[in-house]
Amino acid sequence: MSGQLVDKVRSQIKEDLIISADERISKQERMLGSITSGIERSAVYSGRAWKVCSMEGLSGLPLTSYGQIDDRIAEMGLEACLLSPADHVFKTSGSTGSPKCIYYSDSDVERIALNFAIICRFIGVQRGDVTWNLGGARPNVSGAMLEETSDLVGLVKLTTLLTRDTDLMGAMRLASRAQRIDVLVTSALVLYFLSRSMGEDGFLKNIVREKIRRDYHLGPLSGLAAMLYLRRIDITKLRDTLSRTRMAITYAEPLTPYMQDLRSAFPHMVFHDVLGSTENPVLAAQLDPRVRGLHMFVHAVVPEIADPAKVIAGLESGKPIEGVPWYEWKEGMKGELIVTRPGQCMPLVRYPTGDMIEVLDPFSEVRVDVDGGAVATLPLIRVLGRSVDTLDFEVPDEMGSFLGNKIY
Repeated sequence: MSGQLVDKVRSQIKEDLIISADERISKQERMLGSITSGIERSAVYSGRAWKVCSMEGLSGLPLTSYGQIDDRIAEMGLEACLLSPADHVFKTSGSTGSPKCIYYSDSDVERIALNFAIICRFIGVQRGDVTWNLGGARPNVSGAMLEETSDLVGLVKLTTLLTRDTDLMGAMRLASRAQRIDVLVTSALVLYFLSRSMGEDGFLKNIVREKIRRDYHLGPLSGLAAMLYLRRIDITKLRDTLSRTRMAITYAEPLTPYMQDLRSAFPHMVFHDVLGSTENPVLAAQLDPRVRGLHMFVHAVVPEIADPAKVIAGLESGKPIEGVPWYEWKEGMKGELIVTRPGQCMPLVRYPTGDMIEVLDPFSEVRVDVDGGAVATLPLIRVLGRSVDTLDFEVPDEMGSFLGNKIY
């Protein structure tokens, strides 16, 4: 990793995170001006949004959901809706099962990767760490972001991206031959599957045997077929390697439901949860494992909290609704997270994320190893759930079914 790349991460932290609240508000107002400058050129926002340079101005703009974006693209065409040509298209399945398409330029991806590198710097990922990237392959955003981040952090990559429903077995085979794995990056559900595979004798074989019995009707031969299928995965070796893995970074869903199994299988591993989505890959992260909660990346996005009932009403009426900007948050405040974020191709302006959050500490301090040690002050939140009943999974190949079970 070159000194220039190291300096880029450190400089970004010093410029955007180790600053006062007043300085951050001033920077956000400039960011708002940049986000909304020329936004009327997009058919998504034409006639309903304009340049603003303050939170007061932002509050006068209506909400814009993915459904509205998708409808305008269908009606007016993609070229009329994007502010610049897209270099990357990432997808989710969408709450109805049809994929959402999110458009990014190269510079957008570089910005997101830099924010992920900042997370790595905060939590102690080190240059030369062997990092197992067990995310989804493109068009998923998860695996691609770590690949983009690796040079910024100086990682030694063990990359086994998931595309087909059998890829996890191949990934485990490759990882079982690794001499060491320092950091594991994957979805919470995949990590849970690994914990049970490592912690419960016969768990993996039983799942494979049941899958073969159900799909191929081999009857008594299913056990032999499962043993042959799994013969190249050295579970004992992989268990030993993961027992020395220092940390896991997870995403896609909260870790909380799995923590008991994870701590039992990996007692020496430190877990860091990241809140993000394909639309907003880096929103918040557990930067201090001793603190229960996620620190909001207010340098990367402009977050608000709103009453979910008002969000629904605002989307139906097309009228602006009242939101509470992050610097006015109070401990115990709850509501739906609304985000405004940059995008060279498609900025998001007052985008309802569907995430219900609670503010734990509006001005939480977290230390970072920059220039001998420094403190960043960020809102600390926890995710309460979704404001709707349907979850927004990655495309089916990543969050889909392997061996009859949702594991990635």
